[in-house]
Amino acid sequence: MQFCFLSSPSLSVETKSLLFVIHSPSNADYQIMKQHNAVLLGYYPDFSIAKIPATDIKMLNDSGLEYKALELMDSNDESYIAINLDNNKQFEPETMGIVAFQCDPYTLILRNRQYPLDINGYPGIQLYSLPDIGIAYPHSKFLSTPVPTPVYDPQVRLMVDQVSSTELFTHLTYLAVDLPTRYLYSPYCDDAVDYVYNYFTALGLTTNKQFWDISLPPNIVAIQTGVIRPDEQVILVAHLDSIVFSSLGDPMIKAPGADDNCSGSVAVMEAARILSGFAFENTLIFLIVTGEEEGLWGSEYYAQEAETRSDDIIGIINFDMVGWGGNGVPDPEDLDLVANGDSEWLADFFVYTSSLYLGVPALKHLDLGLSSDHRSFWGHGYSGILGISEIGTGLGGDPFYPYYHSYDDTIDKIDSDHLLRVAKGLVANGAHLAIPYYTPTPTITDTPTFTSTPTATRTLPPTRTFTQTMTVTPTYTASNTRIPSETPTFTLTFRPTASPTGFTIPDITLFPSLILLIIAGYTFLRYTKY
Repeated sequence: MQFCFLSSPSLSVETKSLLFVIHSPSNADYQIMKQHNAVLLGYYPDFSIAKIPATDIKMLNDSGLEYKALELMDSNDESYIAINLDNNKQFEPETMGIVAFQCDPYTLILRNRQYPLDINGYPGIQLYSLPDIGIAYPHSKFLSTPVPTPVYDPQVRLMVDQVSSTELFTHLTYLAVDLPTRYLYSPYCDDAVDYVYNYFTALGLTTNKQFWDISLPPNIVAIQTGVIRPDEQVILVAHLDSIVFSSLGDPMIKAPGADDNCSGSVAVMEAARILSGFAFENTLIFLIVTGEEEGLWGSEYYAQEAETRSDDIIGIINFDMVGWGGNGVPDPEDLDLVANGDSEWLADFFVYTSSLYLGVPALKHLDLGLSSDHRSFWGHGYSGILGISEIGTGLGGDPFYPYYHSYDDTIDKIDSDHLLRVAKGLVANGAHLAIPYYTPTPTITDTPTFTSTPTATRTLPPTRTFTQTMTVTPTYTASNTRIPSETPTFTLTFRPTASPTGFTIPDITLFPSLILLIIAGYTFLRYTKY
């Protein structure tokens, strides 16, 4: 059977769009594209793909933008990105549609929408369609301001060393053992949400429930505000809900989801426990979302709201299925990182930071089409990476988790040493992205010595107390009644007052002697005269 790969070329140019590619676009290139209403379909390490109405091609040419025209397409045409994951397999993209562009390992394929491709029908090929409505442009902040390479920090080492397997497995036991399922439509998912909400609240974080659907379990958003740049955010995210393939329509079927994704959730919770004890220059947000298994519902709502608010998000680290220790190759197990073009710097940052504190490699992979909550943020122009134990590409003996979406995704499948390592990596990277805040050491200035001048104090003469004793002679009345013979004694106390000159009233006990002396002198002079 022969397929018509594209729509009829006889259609009017006015109904078509030009598909084009730009190599290594700059911030200025993106600004030109936005000004001319170009729809950005995807950005990759070395190129970006976009489309523009054919009627605007002349204006685009006049703008000076350097681009490569690919194909004219209309609304009936669909574009796909195919990624060749197996270099040993012969890849024949021509059998899938019109090959519009190739840049290893990516192939851009166009095809009539009436004959869609089976995205799961090509072993060794990761295939997904590009959104017709486009995605948000990358935030210019990340294109013009490089993130500095982290350097070893003893305080971050202190944070990393506090990560505890006991704490991780305490949460795992409740969420993946005590609760039989966290399926979105099960009441147990609400119990899981309440557990995480109460935990974040107990840490002293500003914690909210974000309802993206009033009838379903909400997201949990815990905020640790930065002390220098509170508007610049670092987000650590994981999804809480679980699913098994046979649980659809039956919310009570067991779906423990120990690895998918209790492991990622408890890693974020442990990061919150440790990082909340320190201060950072930028704001940290610990985000636990729901509805991931149904189609990234919770994270899409959060990312859309963030774009509407013009949130300044530095980067997002999404942990999904990080607890399985793998099949022993490599040993110890590494952490696979998935990034797109605008997030490659974040993957490099994570790899380097992890090497400073863990010595366990984290491997970078570029946009492999894996669907998890990081993609919601990609669609709104934010940098984000996915951390996952096994991406399942088959490369280097790397299998996919064999208990994915099954009853057997239980706590015994979690490798405690591996989960401990990746949780430490999350703490280290969260800390370096948020930038530890060190309280400035105050400069001590010597206190000048002052010599006080004594103030003259006027001292009043001391207060003196005098006691005078007087004897009263008893008398008789006409009634011949004798007054008692006892001689009462009266004691008189005087408090002399100092005169302004300091003169003190003379002692009255000297008066009798003075009188006698005067009389004697007078008598002597009288008789001497005569």
